[in-house]
Amino acid sequence: MGATVAQIISLPAALLSIVTFLLGTALAAMVFQMIAKTKAKTFEQDLQRQIEGAKREAENIIKSAQIDAAAESIKKKEQFTGEANQIRAELHETEMRLNKREDVLERQADLLQRREEALKQQEKEVNRRLHNTGNKEKQLSTLMAQQKNQLLKITGMAVGEAKELLLKRLEDECEHEMSGLIARKVEEATETANEKRR
Repeated sequence: MGATVAQIISLPAALLSIVTFLLGTALAAMVFQMIAKTKAKTFEQDLQRQIEGAKREAENIIKSAQIDAAAESIKKKEQFTGEANQIRAELHETEMRLNKREDVLERQADLLQRREEALKQQEKEVNRRLHNTGNKEKQLSTLMAQQKNQLLKITGMAVGEAKELLLKRLEDECEHEMSGLIARKVEEATETANEKRR
């Protein structure tokens, strides 16, 4: 009977210990759960802040890239405009040089045409004078024959003497004709030189 009383007395103490242990374990579990929830909430907030920070950084990178692209586009446009203006200036300068060359060629062509016309005119004049000279030679031959016959009839000279006299007269007339022809050629050459100087 004495052992039963001790068992009865120790039973509530053991039960109390078990209940206390269970309560402590439950309390510890609750504390750990609260800590875990707090940590999870803090982690979630940190993660959200990191996500928002990453978004802001991405937006800043995009804005910076857009600004850089716009600046590069402006730079390229200015460079293209400068090159286009340079090309236009070079084309204008080339056009001016071509116009000057064209003017020079036109003047040279005009000068060549005038010279050609002057040469044709001189050629006509030379042909006319050659024709006149041929006619004069024929007339001179006829005149010489007439004078020869006349001299033979009038003076009764020997044929040799008559020939010598006629040749002397012929030489004099030829010298006179040649002097006139040389004077005309010198005058024509002077006129041609004056025209070329103009």
